[in-house]
Amino acid sequence: MTGGQVYCFPQAMFGVDVNDEGDCFGIRLTCPVSGMSGAYQLGRPVGRMRADTAGSTPFTMDLLVLRPVRTRSFELAMASFPESGGQDRIMDADKHRSGVFVELDMQAARQAAEEAATAAQAVISDFLARGDWNVTLKSDQSPVTEVDVAAEQAIKSVLTSALPDASFFGEETGKSAASGSNASVAGLRWLVDPIDGTKSFIRGSRYYSTQIALEVDNELRLGVSNAPAYGERLVAEAGKGAWLDGVEVHCNKVESLDDAFFSAGNLTTLARDAQGWARYAGIVGRVRRVRGYGDFCHYHQLCCGQADLVLESDVNILDIAALTVAVRAAGGIITDMYGKPVDEATTSVLAACTQTLHAEALALLHGNAA
Repeated sequence: MTGGQVYCFPQAMFGVDVNDEGDCFGIRLTCPVSGMSGAYQLGRPVGRMRADTAGSTPFTMDLLVLRPVRTRSFELAMASFPESGGQDRIMDADKHRSGVFVELDMQAARQAAEEAATAAQAVISDFLARGDWNVTLKSDQSPVTEVDVAAEQAIKSVLTSALPDASFFGEETGKSAASGSNASVAGLRWLVDPIDGTKSFIRGSRYYSTQIALEVDNELRLGVSNAPAYGERLVAEAGKGAWLDGVEVHCNKVESLDDAFFSAGNLTTLARDAQGWARYAGIVGRVRRVRGYGDFCHYHQLCCGQADLVLESDVNILDIAALTVAVRAAGGIITDMYGKPVDEATTSVLAACTQTLHAEALALLHGNAA
């Protein structure tokens, strides 16, 4: 180990093609408590050093687990041998758990999510071709069809096979633990609604979709919103971008209600609040245009600049998890209608193309407008 430079993994282990045998990835792990560092190649140490004294024994780490998470306690360095001409690439690690470093391949996770959405689409298409399925009512009196259940099973099969360390939370089958050996340290969870908009689906409307999101350490990182009857698929990755049918999309830059295109969805709870409903009417009276596209549709429109503001008072996290990733990745802002961050307990949405527009709508909705 020369000056802390020789720590390498082959690029292929990180899901990157190897075009030059000299190029490789490396990892240097530094314990923030002891100051010990270890350099590794293919999961075995090739050098060791202490921050101030060479020759110390490195702490124990299992480096053979490669999944999409990062950690605060460690520094992960992806480097190249100097003779290869490659440039060092550094990525801060966000967490360290029980001596296991877990590195997630987001590209593989995205591929799995899209494959799962396609599998659900095939199931739905088969039932539509048959034209006959059973409908029952859940405890909350919302309908569920055998299509919902079959589509979720297809999704679950793909996702759990591709990422066994991730737990699963589905609209129809509920929560289930991960089966992988590193599930307890991975911090991964899929959130799935196989048919969001079941009532529309039952009535033959095309306003339904499949929603798939991946949560990493309680942070929504990946989303796929697939609306086959509408002919749209929105894919998004936090910090990377949002793509509608393969074309990158962005929110508008509208900053005033006077210029905004506004769409509202489920508003039952808001309608039962006389003061809230009156304030909602104030927003309607201010904006440039009002529509009620609902479900996935107005979020897709928000992400690609066709709508600027979205309000709903009756949703659950499985309805909006993937769409939350998309709105943020496209440059917008999304909270509940009280301005609180989206989480598992969220039951409402206020989403806007800009922070300024969101703040103006939020203030008006709660009687705080200037």
